[in-house]
Amino acid sequence: MPKTTDFDLTDPALGVFLAEAEQRLRFPAFNPEIAYRLGDFLRIRFAATHDPTVGAYIQIRSFPARPSAPFVLFAAVAGNYDVVSNGSAYQVDGKARVVEHHGASSFSAKAFAAKMGWPVEKMGFFSPEHVVSGGGFPIKLQNCSSVVGAIVVSGLPDAEDHQFIIDSLEEFLPTLPK
Repeated sequence: MPKTTDFDLTDPALGVFLAEAEQRLRFPAFNPEIAYRLGDFLRIRFAATHDPTVGAYIQIRSFPARPSAPFVLFAAVAGNYDVVSNGSAYQVDGKARVVEHHGASSFSAKAFAAKMGWPVEKMGFFSPEHVVSGGGFPIKLQNCSSVVGAIVVSGLPDAEDHQFIIDSLEEFLPTLPK
């Protein structure tokens, strides 16, 4: 199966790959307990699959009906704490805002802008509030088209942050009751 790292950013096949992953990796339900289980799974899986010198900041948030007031349901540093900078929290916050605004992953927003030859500002993403980079993935329910939250990882190169989330969801989602 292809990975996000297999594509050039402007390749139209990347957009298809990202949309397919977002359609396929939906939750049967989502609540704080599932968020905690997923967050802990991501933290443990990161440490098990990456060199001990690497670290990442992981956050899971929900988007309640009231805009601009997300709930952070899980936040942790995975791997090497000493290499995760204060800037990672900024990156995570900005990537989550892109997911909420775009209704899709932050990496798909980056790929779309690159494919079109647009600056990201043309899509309504302005710094410092938005970080258009891989590592923000929408949480969608199987029976709903709305984004109900975001999984965000920051610490690896952006395509690797994104692929880590995809690979992790492929392992985690089958463990949830249908």
